[in-house]
Amino acid sequence: MTTLDYYINLDQICIFSKTTCGYCSRAKQLLANDYYYTPLRVIEIDKIPEGMAIARELNNNTGQTTVPNIFIYGKHIGGYTELKKIHDSGELTRIIQNKNNIYSCDYCGKCYPQNGKKCGCFFRKFDDWGSPI
Repeated sequence: MTTLDYYINLDQICIFSKTTCGYCSRAKQLLANDYYYTPLRVIEIDKIPEGMAIARELNNNTGQTTVPNIFIYGKHIGGYTELKKIHDSGELTRIIQNKNNIYSCDYCGKCYPQNGKKCGCFFRKFDDWGSPI
């Protein structure tokens, strides 16, 4: 388990932010105005002691060096630009409305409306330790 696992919740939107960042403010404002009914967790990494360690871990795990660093239901989407893009296209609304109906394959990461075998990963063989062969 990593430090990020402690902060990122699969049942909410999580934003790693800095209090002085304009794009972070925009992302928080967009979510507060249009998706106020959705659980939102904001971690201000410039206000907590382990903030620098979290920033390094975010960089290592996502390849993104800037904030905001946004996760929707545990899936990394990017920053404000990506959030605005999926908001404007209506995709964010669909994701939030269908949250309980989304199945995400733990192996390949593909998402489907219902738990199914469409990605083909379900039938893969695994070794004694649970790793794909």
